[in-house]
Amino acid sequence: MIARYSLLVLLSLGSFHACAQFSISVGVARDIDDVGTQVATFAYLTRHRHPWEFTAGHLFERNDSRYHTASTTFVAASRRLTWRRWFVSGGVALVDADNEVLSGPLQFYTGAGYAGKHWTLSLRHLSNADIRGRNRGETFVLLGYGG
Repeated sequence: MIARYSLLVLLSLGSFHACAQFSISVGVARDIDDVGTQVATFAYLTRHRHPWEFTAGHLFERNDSRYHTASTTFVAASRRLTWRRWFVSGGVALVDADNEVLSGPLQFYTGAGYAGKHWTLSLRHLSNADIRGRNRGETFVLLGYGG
């Protein structure tokens, strides 16, 4: 259900395209046991010196002998602090799963990276900051394209 509402919100933001940037990113995620999965995100970034970033993302299913996690969809709102093309970001996210890696619907979404003219390379972390249950979190590297 979160994915449906987030898609509607992101699509409604399309009318602001002239003053914003959209991007699609793909990457790999590793949790603390080094069991990986793929991740994909779609983001809307406002055109400000320190822009807001609204993201819908999907972490694919893990099926490893150590443990299994179902696929997870998340939506996030974060603020980027930029210096030249480098950035750090922080915000909040909602996830649709409660599993070994992400416990509870409320998460924090942080990141750091470099934004080229039409591409972005970033390191992101999605975690509940130990406010509920386990605090394993997801850390992922994303390569994005957009403009």
